Amino acid sequence: MKKILIVQNKILHYRKPLYNELSKYYDVTILHSGDKSIKINDNYKEIITSVKKVGSFFWQSGVLKAVQSNDYDIIIVMFDLHWVCNIIAVFLRSNSRFLYWGHRYNKNRLRNKIRNLLIQISDGVILYNDIEISKMISHRISKSKIFVAPNTIYVPNFSDGSSAHKNSFLYVGRLQKRKRIDLLIRAFSEILNRIPKNTKINIVGSGQENNNLKNIAKHLGISNRVVFYGKITESKKLKPLFCSAYAYVSPGPIGLGALHSFAYGIPVVTNCSDRHGPEFDNISDHGNALLYKTYDEFKEILVSLCDNKNLSTRLGKNAYKLYSQHRTIEKMVRGYREAIEGIKKTKSYKIIN
Repeated sequence: MKKILIVQNKILHYRKPLYNELSKYYDVTILHSGDKSIKINDNYKEIITSVKKVGSFFWQSGVLKAVQSNDYDIIIVMFDLHWVCNIIAVFLRSNSRFLYWGHRYNKNRLRNKIRNLLIQISDGVILYNDIEISKMISHRISKSKIFVAPNTIYVPNFSDGSSAHKNSFLYVGRLQKRKRIDLLIRAFSEILNRIPKNTKINIVGSGQENNNLKNIAKHLGISNRVVFYGKITESKKLKPLFCSAYAYVSPGPIGLGALHSFAYGIPVVTNCSDRHGPEFDNISDHGNALLYKTYDEFKEILVSLCDNKNLSTRLGKNAYKLYSQHRTIEKMVRGYREAIEGIKKTKSYKIIN
């Protein structure tokens, strides 16, 4: 059985199904700097190390030692340039094959150039999706080094709830200022006379904005229409909240929350910003989501979803089709296995100019 080392900053609860599924085929160890994650039914191993932050960069102890140990057949590290050891590690690996995971271009040309060089030096990269493969090839990255494991979230009870009775808008995730959940509450308060009286906002999650958001709802006089559930991770509790929603609404940057909602046949409402995570590439305006540019457009979208149930249902069915056919955890694991079984050892560190 091949021994796999995956280097992460920490283990998030939604990543555990991936590690456990991979452990059916490989001897998997996760090196990270978070809290102990393994419970009785988990099959992967973990190494917990310390981390130091210097400015915007992180130094994770134990990474370089593990890479040089020759204990692993394949090493997979997150492709974040702020984590310095992950950049150095590719030069220090011994006989292990080396993969980066999570590449995505941005507007910073220097960072993009560094990423391209690191992929050339490594044995390959595992992408979240296939959107940028042609661009990577144009930068002289060999197609044989490029693998895709569609990034997703494991939803054990996924089902099409697009036709269920709707009475709410939903947000699930961390309550952070950058998520702009306050805009949802304010917009909602301004359309109350245009939507059904039983419509509410359900907010699931915790974070530093919790009290501020509650105060905003109170100030606007709609505390009885905005329900704060706190953090919920159990799928059986989340499913009815998703299925009763006209849409999952994230006025700020959106990530895996989009795929979480798609798993239940619920469309997404978000902005046209370029600050979203790579999961935004799954979103299709008027296909499985509705995008807005202005605050007034945002309000009109919320009203239209309440007025036209067929709109929410149509978008939701498309959302569920995408998840159920292309974004289940099995698809992600298959992509990982194709990378693990398909990579070839880079013969040298020669960089193509």
